[in-house]
Amino acid sequence: MENPFQVIIERLGSIESLLQQIQSGKENSNTEVHGIRKIMSLTDFCEYAGLSRQTVYKLTSAQKVPHSKRGKRLYFDKEKIDTWLLEHQVGQISDIARKADEYLLRNPRRRK
Repeated sequence: MENPFQVIIERLGSIESLLQQIQSGKENSNTEVHGIRKIMSLTDFCEYAGLSRQTVYKLTSAQKVPHSKRGKRLYFDKEKIDTWLLEHQVGQISDIARKADEYLLRNPRRRK
């Protein structure tokens, strides 16, 4: 009779090797970088951005969000989405005051 623990160890070894093969295949496909997906599907994008599917469809049809379309499927590049999400940053009070001072220095007639 074979040792059951030895059987378990052999099976775990084969599972580990299969998982390593799958992981190396994903890294070579350019869809993942260090375990993070680079290309997102519609569902992934909705979760990532915290938006509903309906909102995403409106944004893509108005071409307000960077995306690619293959057939009827939408795809989103994570780097472009990160840039898009952060492009309308709200300034801090010090930044706003500095911009106001610069504007007043350039336009002295507008001072009251």
